[in-house]
Amino acid sequence: MRLRQLLFTLVVVGLFSASLQLHAQDVTQDEQRPLLIQGRDQVWAWNISEESFQPLVLPNAQFRLVPSPHENRIAAVVWDQITYDAIERTGGFGGGRLPGNIHVFDLETGTDQVIASQPADARFYEDGTPANNNAIIRSDPVWSPDGTMLIWTEQLIPDENRGASLVLYDVSTGQTSVLARSLPPGEFTGDPPEVLVTDDTIITRTYQPANEEFPRVAYPFGIEGTVYTPFALPPLADTTPIFMFTLEYDGRVQLATYYGNNEYGVFDPQTGEGVHFIGTLELLPEVSDTPAASFRFNEDGTATVQARGGEFEIDASAPESLMAWQWIAPPPDGNLLAILDDHAHVVTLWQNGVLLSQSQVALPAEDRARGIFWGGARWRFQAEGDVEPLALIPVNACETDSAPELEIGGEGRVFGSPNNLREAPARDGRLLGQIPAGATFTVIAGPECNDGITWWQVEYGGIQAWTAASSGSIFFVEPVAPGGE
Repeated sequence: MRLRQLLFTLVVVGLFSASLQLHAQDVTQDEQRPLLIQGRDQVWAWNISEESFQPLVLPNAQFRLVPSPHENRIAAVVWDQITYDAIERTGGFGGGRLPGNIHVFDLETGTDQVIASQPADARFYEDGTPANNNAIIRSDPVWSPDGTMLIWTEQLIPDENRGASLVLYDVSTGQTSVLARSLPPGEFTGDPPEVLVTDDTIITRTYQPANEEFPRVAYPFGIEGTVYTPFALPPLADTTPIFMFTLEYDGRVQLATYYGNNEYGVFDPQTGEGVHFIGTLELLPEVSDTPAASFRFNEDGTATVQARGGEFEIDASAPESLMAWQWIAPPPDGNLLAILDDHAHVVTLWQNGVLLSQSQVALPAEDRARGIFWGGARWRFQAEGDVEPLALIPVNACETDSAPELEIGGEGRVFGSPNNLREAPARDGRLLGQIPAGATFTVIAGPECNDGITWWQVEYGGIQAWTAASSGSIFFVEPVAPGGE
């Protein structure tokens, strides 16, 4: 591992320093920063000024590389050694998340920092079976819009019945905290749910097929730990939402969904209020508010791209891939545009709507490019015509509440972040205090259901008040057995 670290440092630092020193006078900022191309087994850097590819020797990310909004950092899930050992013993696994760690790569210094690892006694299919597993699987990390936090979900296996935890990492302090526990699974059964982050809300996307009316329910949390009403995305006429993402609208990073035919919905996950409209997507580069390109989707599966000074069409049969900026990337000042084609083998480079060059990515035949990255980029909506109101659908999570039942006269303990004490069983009840994480309290009365949350009246520190116990299958407290821990 030390050798891999050293190679990564030498290659990346050498690549960036050479580009900056040798070409600083005769190329633009766009040409100084390499375009990163993620393959299945390798990450490549395309030096635009030299029109050459160089491999970056770094631990391979099995899922999506996630660049930070304003810095030359990339976060990713990287399989732990116990996963490689288990694959060698068993011959491989059929899909889903496997034990991995969260890495943060600094492309300027060449450092590779592991910010979330496996337990000290981690085990995974040591005898070829899951009987003695003790490992952690994780979702892709997501940066907060200001780049100060990384957020992901993680789940201990084989303890899937406890659900996943929502984890926050503070970049400035290096501290990790758990915001919520027992989250329902994501789209793939058994995997921790994926995360979206707006300016002030963290949203976990869950999949619960037993809930026939709303199988896909999102759980919103404030950055400070406030629990908001779970929701489902609303249909639009006879059209159901295709997918959920975040982008800038009205000066803020907000929750959005795409309905097809260039129709979008934008919502405040804390209040449930929103709007829908026909509009254009704009892709903003890292250091400019002038779009590098705008996009309108066509009925034939293509998208019309209006770049700076020109127009052309690209394949857009999977618009969610474009919006996750895995297949399209502008450099920091937005003067160019790189596009990965549908077959994920050719990268095209455009300037002012003109195709500048086309190169076959020099990957082995068994490899395949999965994404391109060129600094932090962000999406913004430009509404056209009328903007109509459209609200999220609140989901009464109390009806499907599966959290352990508290008992009047018994004791409970707070999980994760501190729990608020409120005068009334409601999110807008007057705040009277807090119960610290790990502290115990006495149950006085309850439960009451409000705002999709199950509330219990408790006593802690001489204060009698209401505290949130659970929301659906997400719980924030647990019962304490008499005389037990």
